[in-house]
Amino acid sequence: MKPTNLLRIALYFFSASFLTLMYGIFAVLPSAEKNVHLSIADTDILLDKFELTIVFKVGLLVISIGYLIAAKLHLPLISALTMLHALLTFGSMICCGICSLLLSRPVMENVAFWLVATSLGAQLLFVINIGYGMLNRKICPKRLSEMARS
Repeated sequence: MKPTNLLRIALYFFSASFLTLMYGIFAVLPSAEKNVHLSIADTDILLDKFELTIVFKVGLLVISIGYLIAAKLHLPLISALTMLHALLTFGSMICCGICSLLLSRPVMENVAFWLVATSLGAQLLFVINIGYGMLNRKICPKRLSEMARS
C-alpha cells in the first residue's frame, strides 16, 4: 500500500478519535444516564460511559499513530487487510450509532455487544498487518547509504 494511502487512513482514524472525544464531551457528559450495565454470566459490570469513550478514543489514536509510523517507515502492508480493518472498524461504529437511534434498549444492548466485538476483532487484522509489514520490510539501497554515512 502506498504511503500516501496510509497517511490518509491514519488521518481517518485520527479524525474518528477526535469525533469520539467530542461525542463524549457533548453527548455523554450532559446525559442523565452515566453508566453502561453489562450482565455476563451472572456477573454485573457497571462501566462509566465517558471513561468508555476515552478508551475508544485512545484506541483509535494508537491505530492512527500505527498507520502513520507504517507510512513513514514504508512498511509493505497488505492493502486488503488495511481496507478490511478500516471498513470493519468504521462500519461497526456507524452501525452502532444508527442502531442506537432506531432500536429499543434491550435489543440495542445485544446488537451493540456484537458490533463492539466485531470492531475489537478487526483490531486483530491491524496487528497482523503491521506484524507482516515489519517482517517483510526491505531497506532500499538509498536508505542503506544514508545509514552508512550517519
